[in-house]
Amino acid sequence: MRTWLLLLLSFSIELSAQIPKLTFEYISNREGLPSNDVCWATEDDKGFLWIGTRRCLARYDGYAFKQFGFTKTHSVVADSNLIYFTEESFQLKVLDINNLSYRPLIGEKDGGGYTVFLDTKGRVWLSDRDGIICYHPKTGKHKKYPLKSTTF
Repeated sequence: MRTWLLLLLSFSIELSAQIPKLTFEYISNREGLPSNDVCWATEDDKGFLWIGTRRCLARYDGYAFKQFGFTKTHSVVADSNLIYFTEESFQLKVLDINNLSYRPLIGEKDGGGYTVFLDTKGRVWLSDRDGIICYHPKTGKHKKYPLKSTTF
């Protein structure tokens, strides 16, 4: 019994020694964040942190922020060299991080949306008040999946 107790104790000490120490730093508008109201954040392949705030979209390199003029960014997701996001007009837009150019993909008249997700097949999923939209970057086409209306 004593041997098992010593063996168990030695494993628990070894396992606890392998937990990495995490440090967090609070960043606010004093450090250049456009707004303290952060809606979404994601990291791209180059290590930049993209932050959607109530004021605009911002890129953080660990030292400084670069602001982009999109108002009230609701949702942000990174895929390779592209940043997909929605903003105040509920349009789905894409920003190419190599040349910092952007273009709208799905406009408000097409449904627009609030939250953006990227699946493992590279499709962009967008939720809105009426359902879900799937955007296919390879074809540039999208399909809407409406929700059935219910009454409460």
